[in-house]
Amino acid sequence: MVNEELSNPVERVRKRLTTRVAPPATAKPIADVLASYKIYLADLRKEDMESSEILLVLITRDEIEQRWAELSPQQQRHVERLDATLAIHYAKVAAVLPNALSTDRARWWWFLHEGPQVRAEAKGVA
Repeated sequence: MVNEELSNPVERVRKRLTTRVAPPATAKPIADVLASYKIYLADLRKEDMESSEILLVLITRDEIEQRWAELSPQQQRHVERLDATLAIHYAKVAAVLPNALSTDRARWWWFLHEGPQVRAEAKGVA
């Protein structure tokens, strides 16, 4: 019998967010993850973007956060610039996330439904 909690897509995402594990040995190189994040962010400009595509942006950002230690200082600065783009599109993200799927305020991208200031607030908390 399938666990009803995990049959709900929101609960599956919540479970993934609350379970921190090391990336598998077959994980994509971090440079590829960054490239994907950049592409997904560019897609935020599309008018007809699906909610699943927006969630993919946030899930990819989670992977970057989990693998932050693998980033060079230059890559970390690049993520900061990309994050500014994500914050600009907060309204589109907010439409998909009426409720945060994470309780970790450092993962500010899950709180964009509160407005773009959550990025700056998270930096102040960290």
